[in-house]
Amino acid sequence: MADKVETLPNHGWWSQPRADFRPQPPRTTRTSETDAPSAMNSAAPDESPAAAELRLIAIAQRDPAQFGPLYREHHPAIAGYIYRRVGDSHVADDLVADVFTAALQYLRRYRPQGLPLRAWLYRLASNRVNRWARRERGRAFAQLSCANVDPASNAKQISEDRRATVRAALLTLPTKYQTVIALHYLECLPVSDVATALGCSEGPVKSRLSRGREHLRRRLESRRYEL
Repeated sequence: MADKVETLPNHGWWSQPRADFRPQPPRTTRTSETDAPSAMNSAAPDESPAAAELRLIAIAQRDPAQFGPLYREHHPAIAGYIYRRVGDSHVADDLVADVFTAALQYLRRYRPQGLPLRAWLYRLASNRVNRWARRERGRAFAQLSCANVDPASNAKQISEDRRATVRAALLTLPTKYQTVIALHYLECLPVSDVATALGCSEGPVKSRLSRGREHLRRRLESRRYEL
């Protein structure tokens, strides 16, 4: 039985569509001249999404110019994950571009056995967000210490203030806790998928989730929030 994803209260910033590691049927609309019509249209009628993705990976590994269909398939999930962690669209755009540039650069080294493409992309994204988060940790502590939700504000402003406070609290945690909390609670990935993305067993993931949640609780207690 697949392990269930325990949900956190809805603070607004993680109430977005989620995507797991299961490949979806490739899109057939061409959006650039670098897309290969044959790569998208030559699939057998009974080809599974997983088989289609493996085929597209093999094509892109031979010819990086054919990476477009894979990019379009996985960009929404990876971009959403990064944005939910950093909370700044400009920073997120830069990190997303960095992730897919690295993916294209290292695609020939990628081997799909036991590591779905989306899990690999989550790993690349987590590494880059974590580097950014380490630089931002001091600023996050300062932001958290000044955080205040004015009860006289309108509902939209209160929601934005709460969202900023929770994000700041998360950014004050060590990145090993940030990563598992983000993948499990924000992206709604089961523990097994988080472990796959991070290249570890489920035990460390469960331990980090427990400890990370407790650290986050303590951070938010002073702001009168509860998890």
